[in-house]
Amino acid sequence: MNASSVCVADADALFGPQVDPCRRQFDFTLLFEQSVFTVGPSAIFIVLLSLRIPKLYREKRKTLPNSLWGFKLVVISVVLCLQIALLASWIVSQGQHTSVSVPATVLSIIVTISLAALSSLENNRSIRPSFVICTYLLLSTLLDLAQARTLWLQHGNTALPAFFICSMLAKAVLLCLEAFEKRSFLKDPYNRYPPEALAGVINTSLFWWLNTLIQNGHRKLLSLGDLFDTDKALSSSSLETKMQTAW
Repeated sequence: MNASSVCVADADALFGPQVDPCRRQFDFTLLFEQSVFTVGPSAIFIVLLSLRIPKLYREKRKTLPNSLWGFKLVVISVVLCLQIALLASWIVSQGQHTSVSVPATVLSIIVTISLAALSSLENNRSIRPSFVICTYLLLSTLLDLAQARTLWLQHGNTALPAFFICSMLAKAVLLCLEAFEKRSFLKDPYNRYPPEALAGVINTSLFWWLNTLIQNGHRKLLSLGDLFDTDKALSSSSLETKMQTAW
């Protein structure tokens, strides 16, 4: 009886990574998930953020006024409010949290505030969807699935998993907004760049930008005029300059 009580009380407070089967079958410990799946991506994002923001500050504005940033700001605010509510739930949950629960949630709040600053700069001074933000949101949302399952199975207090799952879904919505391409509100000449030059990390990884060309090739024989322009970085003049500099 005592062993069972110790198992139920302490299994998720161990690093694991696998939780004791007396607690849950086929699952990680909550401490492992919060340490690796939450703190890990958040720490990496903050490092990349510190490198990316100074570079963007040196860039000029490349976009026209648009409503996309407004939608992003609304969703970021929702994520922030849900994370603050989650933090409050962790603080008042007696004996249900690990030693990392509160620090990990505080770090997530810091990341969300930092993300708002980076998203504003990326929206105005970059022609592509943000690689740093999209990669972080994609990785974080996928890893949150494991912790959402653990919280749902573990807690009798439904507020904790509810706030966490809603925050995860809001981040998924934000990922969709961040992955949205900017051609329609880019200044000239950026709006005339080829699709590959404006594609984000998800679009590029899936080669989604080639769909239009493939559809045209299915309907007719392609001519030279149907092909996309070469990326400016791969143009002969640009490569010649780089070669002469290196030579």
